[in-house]
Amino acid sequence: MPVVFEIGLVTYIAGLFEKVEQSRISAVKQREMANRLSAIMSLHVRRITEVMVRKLASREDMMETVSEREIRRKIVGELAVLDALARSSSDDAAIYRDMSDSFRKIDLQFTDAAAAYAAGQSGRASIIWAGAQKDINRLLVMTEKLTTEQQEAQRRSSIEYAEYDWQLRTALNLSLVLSGALAFGLAAYFNFSTTNRLKKLMKNTISLSVGKAPLETVAGDDELGQIDRLFHKMYGDLTALRQRERALLDNAAEAIISINTDLKVCEFNQAAARLFGACGDDDEGTEGFQLSHGRTGLGDERNSGSGAGSGGLNNLRLVSLLAEDQFDAVINRFEAAEAEDREIRFEARIKTLQGDLVDTSWSVTYSKEQMSLYCVIQDIRARKELERLKTDFVNMLSHDLRTPLNAVQASLEIASSEHFQLPSEVKVYINRAQSNLGLSLSLINQLLEIEKMESGIVSLSLDGVSSAEIFNKASLAVVSLAESKKVSIKRTGHNLDFVGDADRLVQVMINLLGNALKFSPNGSKITVRDELRHDVGGQDWARISITDQGRGIPASKLGQIFDRFQQVEPQDARERAGSGLGLAICKAIVEAHGGRIGVSSSEGIGSTFWFELPLD
Repeated sequence: MPVVFEIGLVTYIAGLFEKVEQSRISAVKQREMANRLSAIMSLHVRRITEVMVRKLASREDMMETVSEREIRRKIVGELAVLDALARSSSDDAAIYRDMSDSFRKIDLQFTDAAAAYAAGQSGRASIIWAGAQKDINRLLVMTEKLTTEQQEAQRRSSIEYAEYDWQLRTALNLSLVLSGALAFGLAAYFNFSTTNRLKKLMKNTISLSVGKAPLETVAGDDELGQIDRLFHKMYGDLTALRQRERALLDNAAEAIISINTDLKVCEFNQAAARLFGACGDDDEGTEGFQLSHGRTGLGDERNSGSGAGSGGLNNLRLVSLLAEDQFDAVINRFEAAEAEDREIRFEARIKTLQGDLVDTSWSVTYSKEQMSLYCVIQDIRARKELERLKTDFVNMLSHDLRTPLNAVQASLEIASSEHFQLPSEVKVYINRAQSNLGLSLSLINQLLEIEKMESGIVSLSLDGVSSAEIFNKASLAVVSLAESKKVSIKRTGHNLDFVGDADRLVQVMINLLGNALKFSPNGSKITVRDELRHDVGGQDWARISITDQGRGIPASKLGQIFDRFQQVEPQDARERAGSGLGLAICKAIVEAHGGRIGVSSSEGIGSTFWFELPLD
């Protein structure tokens, strides 16, 4: 509607401008034609005067003068202009053509009269002059009449021009008023409409931010309507995403809970409800733990009771979820996760609604956006039980098994000594028993040693040590085996100095050299290489590698070669000898030094075992 009004207003004003312009052009044209008529009449009067003067002169002067020719040329030019103006005026075209014809006729009569005088035909010239005088009188009457009409037309044009000018000014002023009113009305309308639509959009935004469905609808295909439709679509997508997340959380094996800054558990999955013993019919993990605990009221929280009443999880407090001696430690871990903005892992004992204590492992991260702690809790009772059984087994090996075996070995050593004269057959069996007892005790000692290393019970005696020192001591321990197999052991590279436990590192070197000798063919070579390594982080490493020419290790075994009781499939009894704990012990010792160990191998070519120690 506003566009139609504007188009109509502009069309009306343009029409007024066109009328004003036509009126102005008509007035100008009429003035121009009147001026041309006056000029032609003036020229004719001058020509008549020139002719009369020439007539009164002597006979020799009857020829047309230069002045007369110039006047006649001007008359011809003015008639041409008058013809052009007459053709463009449809109203007075006939009158002007008649006058133009009369002017041409008079001009011709003047020319004929002048020629008759020049030929001595005065009578004929007088007759022609009389006819020209008659035409001139008629032309004067026509000119006077046309001039009167032109003046009247000019007066009417002036009145029309003034009327059109008034209409134009009135239309412009009215258009300004109406445009202002229309603009104000449109602004008020759009402001009211846009404000209401923005309010609806804001309500939908608030609803969407709290997880509720947007209830308002913003109509239209403009930007606001498109944004509102996007909000509705976003809510549908978020709802589907939450449902998928809810399904994932409810089907997760680990307990997952979220805790806000007031230490209230906001959400939890079904695994958490089962872990805390609250998986009744009406507690399906769709509601959050409703805790009432502030950071400034730990004493009141601790002394206010368990909070486990008939409401189940809805009345639980954080202190009710933990063993009494765990609360402060867990709070400190929560604060560390919030302050350091990283994942915090720890173990804690929780207390179920039935009062049972459960060992659990926690992984806690803090979200600044949600201002919540997200906790993944695992039940580690089975792992704790397994660790207890392992500890009992190690204790049994250490006390209940190793001690009797040592006593038996001591007895066999006494029996085989020179104090007793035993038959040779008996000594053979005693020697076999001693050998088997030695293997059993070695296996037990290795198991105990690796358990101590992994549990951190054994401390390292750190001191300055060199790679040459380690090699020299280790090679002395295996020289007999190397000579028996005619295997040469050569060391290359530069001597490296570092900090470590010399005895433990010699043990590592002995194990690796013994392993290489065991799998090396007779007459082969073992190369020990010392070298300095640099990594991308700028850390320097002392690397010692042992390369043999044995049959190599299958690629499928490389990933487990340093695990306990892992051995390459033996080809004969000599390769079968061993407990499968040597490489595991090497790994434990190297990692206790902050180092790393590895192997590379090609079947049929040989293997290279290496370990690296950091250089501070």
